[in-house]
Amino acid sequence: MTTPWPAEARYAFLTALALTGMAENAAARGDRESGRNLAAEARREVPAETWVVSSRLDLLAVFDAQQRGDLAEANALAARLHRRARTER
Repeated sequence: MTTPWPAEARYAFLTALALTGMAENAAARGDRESGRNLAAEARREVPAETWVVSSRLDLLAVFDAQQRGDLAEANALAARLHRRARTER
């Protein structure tokens, strides 16, 4: 199988996917601080246009804002994610 991504980019992508899953699990456990830290680490691994990762991290940010009680931020983040989802293919 060939891919347009160099080996180091593929490794970063897989690392970001793993960190994203760990962030989601931490948030589900109620450990929001670990979730935020893992999400930030995942974002550093891949470009923001990497939809499969960034969309999950954006949704996690929506959840975190809701859990903090910041509904205005949660709604703004959700609206931005929705707009972006409508244009991604």
